[in-house]
Amino acid sequence: LRDGNAHAAVETFAAVAKACDPEWAEAHRWHAKVLDKALHDPDRAAEAYDKALVLDPKNYAILFELGALLVTDARAQAMLGGARGLETAERASRGAELLGRAAELNPLLQPKVLQVIGTRDDDDF
Repeated sequence: LRDGNAHAAVETFAAVAKACDPEWAEAHRWHAKVLDKALHDPDRAAEAYDKALVLDPKNYAILFELGALLVTDARAQAMLGGARGLETAERASRGAELLGRAAELNPLLQPKVLQVIGTRDDDDF
């Protein structure tokens, strides 16, 4: 990152983490977080989260983060009115399903899940 090349830094991190243990779900999770939050690449982030989820399907953090990514990205795409209508609806539906699974595994996530899917008023916090 010191060189200002965030893309190269992310890919280097991913390569090193996966080389240490390619079956380590957390390496894929953190790769996804950086792709989403720092590089604003939701499609590649979703792919990395999916890899993490295959490795650790009951990890509520992965379920929540991927679900939130899919729901918020679908909402943004819908607001932009792009040609991805059906894909956007499917993405939102999958995101909501993943968020539900995360909340089942960790009921303390329920308020965050409701906030992401937009069914809870901010006044309720």
